[in-house]
Amino acid sequence: MTTKTPKRRGRKPINIDYAQVEHLASLNLGIMSICKALDIGWDTFDKHRKKKNSELSEALERGKAKGLQRATSKLM
Repeated sequence: MTTKTPKRRGRKPINIDYAQVEHLASLNLGIMSICKALDIGWDTFDKHRKKKNSELSEALERGKAKGLQRATSKLM
């Protein structure tokens, strides 16, 4: 007689690669394009972005700053 282990309930946790978010934001992609590239929904992205001290929002801001810096240096 074999005993089956019960399956976990609920949704699987979604792991977001913050380095990838930063890179995509530095390319001046919009949030929807970043979501599509990461294969996650906008609601999930927004939920993680709104958390206090969110690493996701910090990565997004760092990426946007890098993209702006790159564009400015190319114009000079």
